[in-house]
Amino acid sequence: MEYRDGTLIREDGTGLMFVVIDGRLSMIENSEIFDASNATTIDTAKLQQLRREGGPAISGDAYLAIVDGKGYLVNNGEKRYFTSEAAIRKYGFNRGKFQDRKATDLPTSAGADLG
Repeated sequence: MEYRDGTLIREDGTGLMFVVIDGRLSMIENSEIFDASNATTIDTAKLQQLRREGGPAISGDAYLAIVDGKGYLVNNGEKRYFTSEAAIRKYGFNRGKFQDRKATDLPTSAGADLG
């Protein structure tokens, strides 16, 4: 993947959004949890090449959670811990969309930390 983790990509012409996570391109179905102001716009042909290395989508029901002062991305039945404030900025998440939750509200399945 030629783009670094955290790169936000917008498809020219359609406005579809993607993010690079774990070295793979993931379609963003819930754009509300991202701040797309720094997205890189690319053409459809280039995007098709990148999508061959695709990862799981950021689903429409994905959300950002705060539990005991720790931030998480909850997506596809899995929670992923943000290791720092810098990690939240790196991936372009919208800080205003974090929801206060209890630990019991989150899935028990945990993915790799986002850092």
